[in-house]
Amino acid sequence: MAADAEARGSEDRRGLQELAFDLAGIAERASALADREGLERGGEALSSSQVRALLYARHRRSAALGFDIVHPGWSVLLVLLCAHLEGRPVRMARLATEAHVALTTLMRWMDLLVARGLAERRPDPVHKRGVLFALSVKGAERVRRQVGKEAAPWTRERP
Repeated sequence: MAADAEARGSEDRRGLQELAFDLAGIAERASALADREGLERGGEALSSSQVRALLYARHRRSAALGFDIVHPGWSVLLVLLCAHLEGRPVRMARLATEAHVALTTLMRWMDLLVARGLAERRPDPVHKRGVLFALSVKGAERVRRQVGKEAAPWTRERP
């Protein structure tokens, strides 16, 4: 009897250990999925469309006032964050268009961001002479953290 109880107890412990291991794997996959889907901010996820709303609000404000009050470097970082959240790099022309930045200004900013380790250049597999840009791991972490601090409740997506 005691041997049976001890055997069952041992099986139960193994079962609990396996369950704990499985749950840890599920939690890790769920965390990775949440990270891929959006930015975790206080228990909420901030999506690329919400980051894009912040970016466009900045540009609309400049248009309404009749002069550019948007910092080009931050606009570039916001566009790169959107692309990062969507899992894609960005071509120079699209980056300039979405950030509302002249190509010459963008080239200077990208040189600086790459030199500081916040962004990286990648070869374009479609256009052999082209270059794609993306946030580096360090850049994604820093920009995500800052956007999470700055994001206002009005950026929440509507149902």
